[in-house]
Amino acid sequence: IFAGAMNLDKYKASVIGEQLTLSEHDFFRLVKSAECFNQNWMKKNSGLSPNINVLTSRFNKLSRWVSYEICFPVDLKDRKAALEKFI
Repeated sequence: IFAGAMNLDKYKASVIGEQLTLSEHDFFRLVKSAECFNQNWMKKNSGLSPNINVLTSRFNKLSRWVSYEICFPVDLKDRKAALEKFI
């Protein structure tokens, strides 16, 4: 999802939120209602919910990135700023 280092200080929280929403929108649109039936995404190798599986993978990568951005700074002030940016 995110290649290379990114300096979040350069961007407003609203801009980050807007860009994340735009980037995920196309993936949400691909999910078909049939993929949601019977929790098909939970079944191994079923292939019945490919778009939900992609969306889940992207969500997990995004979550790891946000966690990294919050926990990586050594200085507590910088961690606080990163946390506030994402909240």
